[in-house]
Amino acid sequence: MSLNVSAYRREDPESPPTFLDEGMAPPFNELAGPETARQLFWGSLALERRGLRLLPLLHHGEVWAEGAAELDALESEARQILAGLDAICRETKSRPGVEYWIQNILEASGSRVE
Repeated sequence: MSLNVSAYRREDPESPPTFLDEGMAPPFNELAGPETARQLFWGSLALERRGLRLLPLLHHGEVWAEGAAELDALESEARQILAGLDAICRETKSRPGVEYWIQNILEASGSRVE
């Protein structure tokens, strides 16, 4: 089982979502890591110590970021992970794919991936 990321828009809180990430340009896709990443990476103290609040929620379930403020916070957290990637990966004993998962989150949320 894998963790997936999807971006959507709603016209109002009661309307069904319109997914925005269908057909993401390669090399991006919906993958945010394997199921084991919930505990080993997303649920790690390494992320919480850095003050992240949204992405560590993947430890327990899905993350729903709605509205400009939450999407900005999601982008900020993803970029913070990228900025400290080497240290975070050492602390969590993770590496293969982590940068790719973060880039998928940025791409799905409509952020520019560098």
